[in-house]
Amino acid sequence: MRWLVAASVWVLTLTVILTGCSKEPVLDVEQIADVRLTCIQSCLEDERKPFTERIFDDGQSIAAFARAVNEAEEMAGAIDYGAYFQMTVQLDNGNSREFHLNIQRTEEEQNGLLVRLENTNVGYRIPAGLSESLEEIIYDQP
Repeated sequence: MRWLVAASVWVLTLTVILTGCSKEPVLDVEQIADVRLTCIQSCLEDERKPFTERIFDDGQSIAAFARAVNEAEEMAGAIDYGAYFQMTVQLDNGNSREFHLNIQRTEEEQNGLLVRLENTNVGYRIPAGLSESLEEIIYDQP
C-alpha cells in the first residue's frame, strides 16, 4: 500500500513539473489579423529610418513576428533601452497586444529586444536567427 501512495505522489509531482515547465505561446498565429510597426524614439532619430508606420498582414510575416514573441527569452534584471518600434499585434477578436521591438538594420549578428508594454521593466531577448528573419521582413520587403 505504501508503494502505491509513493508511486501516486511521484506521478503527480512529475505531471506538475512537466506541465509547469511547458511554455504556452503568448500569441496564437491563427488569431492575428495584422502586425503594425510604428517608428518611435530611436528610430525617429535614425537618418535611415525605414518607414513611419507599416502594417504586415501576410501570413509569412505574421508567423515570423508571432514566433519571435513566443520564443523570446526573459532577460535577467531591469532594462534600460531606447525603443525603436512600437509593435501592435491586432487580433481577430478586436483586442490587441502592445510591445516595443528593437530590430535594427545591421551587418552584425544581433539579438533583438522585445518589451511588453504592460511591464516595461522586463526585457525579452529574441534569438539571433529569429532577429535576422525579422530584419529581412522589416527592412527588405517593400
